[in-house]
Amino acid sequence: MFLKRITMILYCFSFFFLVAAENTPYTFGVLAQRNALLTAQYWNPILTYVSSKSGVLLVLKVARTAPESNLAIQKGTYDFVYSNTIFSPKMAEANYQVILRPRDQAITGQIVTLTNSSLSALQDLEGKEVGFPSLTAFVGYAVPTDYLRHQGINVIPFSEAIKRALWHNLK
Repeated sequence: MFLKRITMILYCFSFFFLVAAENTPYTFGVLAQRNALLTAQYWNPILTYVSSKSGVLLVLKVARTAPESNLAIQKGTYDFVYSNTIFSPKMAEANYQVILRPRDQAITGQIVTLTNSSLSALQDLEGKEVGFPSLTAFVGYAVPTDYLRHQGINVIPFSEAIKRALWHNLK
């Protein structure tokens, strides 16, 4: 379902560019949230399909890391961007504008603890160190911390917590 929606969205907006030269490639930047191979395996068939139907050549561009992706987006490196960080104030410098967005429900994040944890309510997090996958992650950091702030709950963001837990489990 999601793939069909993305394909349809990309197909629709490609008509805006029918006046462009047939072989002029447009870069399509995707926020690096998975490795480049998985990203390419997912997006290249979509971009190939849209390009074949529209006559507009779309070329996938992926940075190595999410911070590098954000920097490229911030600089306006790509012609088109598929990213959930486009709403960050820093991204305004690139002057992208939203031309399409999913009709699905609003994006959500999750805050989880172990089942035997003494933390059982959000208020229990007050003043505590809370681990996030990355301090640049929109869904994994910005969405939950914004919610906590609006609830008056102050936490100490910590992105190394995940790495420590992984290393501990590997020993």
